[in-house]
Formats: sequence, structure tokens, C-alpha cells
Amino acid sequence: MLNEEEEWIAEFEAVGESELRDRLYRGYCAPDAEYPKAFALFDSKKEAIYGLYKDKVGSLLSPKIVEETLKYFDEFYKTIDNPKNAKSDIIEACLGKR
Repeated sequence: MLNEEEEWIAEFEAVGESELRDRLYRGYCAPDAEYPKAFALFDSKKEAIYGLYKDKVGSLLSPKIVEETLKYFDEFYKTIDNPKNAKSDIIEACLGKR
């Protein structure tokens, strides 16, 4: 029987991800009109999300962890703010694709 970490690794290997931190959208499909709304909501919260890593509590984290996390967020925002990338990496990658 696999533990939780081993199950997670096995799942990523099964979908062909090269690293555990690679971003892979695994959500169910939504109506096409909903994606721009969700992306806009994330964009409206971006400053607050990044701010969590720059406030007093965020300063308690390892600087390396903060840097890696913010890079991860940068890649996410780069994806949703580029219609071509958003379409290929999120909209067309959903589970139960129409």
C-alpha cells in the first residue's frame, strides 16, 4: 500500500509530468464563458496573493521558499494572462473535455 506522498508521485508519473512542481490543470471542464471570469478574479487578487509573501508573516518563511513560490505564481499568471496559453494549458486540458 502506498503512502500519500507515493500516491502523489505515482499520479504525476502516470500523467507524464517531469517534475512534481510542474503545473497541470486537473479540474473539470466549465462553460467557456466562465474561464475569463475566473482569470479576472485571480488577476484582481494578484496583489493580495503576492502580498502574503511580503508581509510580516511571509517574512518568517525561508527566502528561497518565497522566491520559488512567487516564481510559481508568476508562471500561473503568465499562463492565464496569455489567451493562447490559457486555452491550451487550462481550457483544453480540463477533465471531461467536450
